[in-house]
Order: sequence, then structure tokens, then C-alpha cells
Amino acid sequence: MMSKHVRELQPYCERCGATTALQWAHIFSRKYRSVRWSKDNYKILDARCHAYFTHHPAEWEQWCRDEGVDWDGLRVRALNDPPQDPLDIIHWLKGDGP
Repeated sequence: MMSKHVRELQPYCERCGATTALQWAHIFSRKYRSVRWSKDNYKILDARCHAYFTHHPAEWEQWCRDEGVDWDGLRVRALNDPPQDPLDIIHWLKGDGP
């Protein structure tokens, strides 16, 4: 649900402008559940750009910083904040939650 939601909000790749094969690219891995669904922990990329950055993490970090991502703050939250509850996110996406 979240992937569909964010791709509707951003209908093109934020790196190259492509409008096909769009993917929800997490800035910090989705394994960090404290920021997994955070609005500031993703970029929309096409499959090619997403694959490129997956294999070039230093370029990913630099590009995110250049795009205005608070990399250091997001990293602190990823490592220290409590996990988000997926049910809260589902309720929020449906418009019936906090």
C-alpha cells in the first residue's frame, strides 16, 4: 500500500525523470523499522537508477545529501527510535488513523 501511495505522489524518477518501472527506494534499508515507512526515508527511482545506487552506496549517500536529505539525522533515528507499527501506517494510508 505504501509503495503505491508514494509512487502516486511522485510519478517520476527523482534522479533521471523516467516515468516507468518506478520503485520505492529506501534511504536507510527497510530493515530499520523505526524509519521504514517515514516520509523522509525514501526516494522514488526507476529500476535502473535504483539498481545503480544499490551497487554504489557512496554515490547514493552523496546524491541523497545533495537532494537535501538529513542523512545524519535519519541515521540516528534509524538506529535509535522505536519501530513503527505497520498497523498504524495502514490506518494512516486508509485515512482512518492518527
